Amino acid sequence: MIVDIEVPRLAFGRSCLIGDAAFALRPHVGVGTAKAADDAWQLGTALQGTTAPYIPDRLKGWETQQMSVARRALHRARAAGRSLQDGTWRVGEQPPFGLLVRGDSVLPVAL
Repeated sequence: MIVDIEVPRLAFGRSCLIGDAAFALRPHVGVGTAKAADDAWQLGTALQGTTAPYIPDRLKGWETQQMSVARRALHRARAAGRSLQDGTWRVGEQPPFGLLVRGDSVLPVAL
């Protein structure tokens, strides 16, 4: 049986969950590494220049953004899994791998 793991929250005071600790998605979209990298990149950006008293607030903002990204990837993974399981996947159809859908990542194009 293949299942997904989704948490209701990522930020807890001054701590947070990233990558598969927060959302472990079925393998159909191959998003694990990309999601972890995006979480870490966005976390660094959110905390840049902040001081200790403001970390919980920054993490809440980061959480809002990353929950949205993860849920979109989760829905794509579930749809791809269903399609592969029920035989409706069309031969030659581009699979929804990784964070390919526009808006799923705000990583800069050129690093």
